[in-house]
Amino acid sequence: MKATDSLLELPGVRGRDLEALRVSGIERVADLLNWLPKRYEDRRRFDAFPAQAGSGAVCLRGLVIDTQRKGFGGKGFYEAVVEDHAGGGLSRMTCRWFNMPFLQKVIATGHEVVLYGKPKESRGKVVMDHPEFEVVSDEGRRVHLEQIVPIYKNVSGIPQRKLREAIFCALEIVEGDSLVPVHDVDPTYPRIEAFRELHFPGELAQADAARR
Repeated sequence: MKATDSLLELPGVRGRDLEALRVSGIERVADLLNWLPKRYEDRRRFDAFPAQAGSGAVCLRGLVIDTQRKGFGGKGFYEAVVEDHAGGGLSRMTCRWFNMPFLQKVIATGHEVVLYGKPKESRGKVVMDHPEFEVVSDEGRRVHLEQIVPIYKNVSGIPQRKLREAIFCALEIVEGDSLVPVHDVDPTYPRIEAFRELHFPGELAQADAARR
């Protein structure tokens, strides 16, 4: 597959996904690979569940132990209680998403999730409002866990997991010689490796992220 090829040729990207990408200006493989991460998460380890508000944004991994729809009709929200099962079940975080009732079809009791957001205090407990989230599954774990993971600018209608998987797939099959980076700093360095480092950082990039 060449970088100039249409995304119609990319395995696993079909129908509504193609339309959502097109609306965001992503129509070719090159467009997809130039959709660079806005930040990275070090998912080799996660933050401890905070006991109080006031800290910066944290990245948590836990198990959903309860969900509820509350106060629907103007100021309603969907709530999920997430437990730090890796830490012995001693810590919990209440997450809330306002005016997003469809999330009851996405996040359910028993799901393992990764959360990113800023803890705050509400009525005497620590909560996280509108955190970024992903539901963890065994499928594709090498792309989404146990490494430095790219987080992309949202494409409406496409979850981060699916976007990350599409980019990972493209990097696996695209012809490196067909890629044209915006900045070719070292022309002797293989372009496909440069793109892989940008999206899924190698050892040097991981060391930098760990130091930050």
